[in-house]
Amino acid sequence: MPVYQVATPAGAVPRGRWPQIAEELARIHCSLTGDAPEFAQVLFLEIPAGAAFLMGRISPMVNVSVYIRAGRPAEVREKWMREIHECLVRQTAVEPGHVKITLFEVPAQSIMQGGRIMPEIGHDREWLAQGREPILP
Repeated sequence: MPVYQVATPAGAVPRGRWPQIAEELARIHCSLTGDAPEFAQVLFLEIPAGAAFLMGRISPMVNVSVYIRAGRPAEVREKWMREIHECLVRQTAVEPGHVKITLFEVPAQSIMQGGRIMPEIGHDREWLAQGREPILP
């Protein structure tokens, strides 16, 4: 946790940019929340041409859905969304008006990672120290 789902029209965000965008989203996340970087997962989903619509027309929108643990102050969430927006506009050729970001707040006790319930905000280091299987080799 968190999970960033970046859904784009096919070709709107070149695949070669995905690693840099993922790295920047993780950096933004950790700098604003203090969360452990092990938690920031980014998924890119390409929507086939003609499979997404807005007002009955093919949509140019890049939709970013971010699933986060509940409990962050409103000013942190607003800054978070602004920085995500700036990242995507800077890293891609997507028009600023074509980026939509939605934060979904989920109670920590409703999230499991690595077979363990996620900790409440502020208890990541203790949770990690309790031991678990490594996420990455």
